Amino acid sequence: MRVYVLLKSDYVKAGYRDPDTKTFNTKSADIFASTDLREWFDEHVRVPLLRDVEEFEDRDSGWTLLNVLNLTLHINKYNPIRPSSYVPLPAKILRRQCCINVNQECFKWAVLSALFPQQNMLSASQSMRTK
Repeated sequence: MRVYVLLKSDYVKAGYRDPDTKTFNTKSADIFASTDLREWFDEHVRVPLLRDVEEFEDRDSGWTLLNVLNLTLHINKYNPIRPSSYVPLPAKILRRQCCINVNQECFKWAVLSALFPQQNMLSASQSMRTK
């Protein structure tokens, strides 16, 4: 699944009475069955949000965190391999010219050729001609 987090909090500025709501969000990151959730949370949620909040407070001096309104976790379906999708190869592999990216039609023919090896195809086509 693909996940990102949205943090909504109230800030006050010196000399103002009414708080202002600010929102911070993280980039989408993938979670798999084998993902260590503690590490994932630290790397993709805690560290980026703390960095963004600190940068905001430093950049716009005078803002102070009053309270956190909510922390929303957005979960989206992740389907990396679907028909007719193209996944670009990493540059390292692309430079080595050791891999071929196949489209849906190439994949279909590759599977068919594995299911029906050439000798079977030849004998099948010859038997069809004799009938």
